[in-house]
Amino acid sequence: MYLQIPYGNFKYFINQLEVILNNIYKASTYVIMCGDFNIKHFEESTRNNQLQSLFASFRLSSTVTFPTRIATHSSTH
Repeated sequence: MYLQIPYGNFKYFINQLEVILNNIYKASTYVIMCGDFNIKHFEESTRNNQLQSLFASFRLSSTVTFPTRIATHSSTH
């Protein structure tokens, strides 16, 4: 299943992701979600908190624990 944020509307993305997870989630089912969420997972932010809260409500967690984009003077997760 593919979900794209139209015009960067994060609220729409979170709502649609929740709809999808509600449709596919069962306590006995394994869910693996892959994607680039364009959120800095290791910084406090409203978007990060919303995504992590949604993940937690479905017993999901992020597995990225290292920078995924490294430049000469910065790195992002």
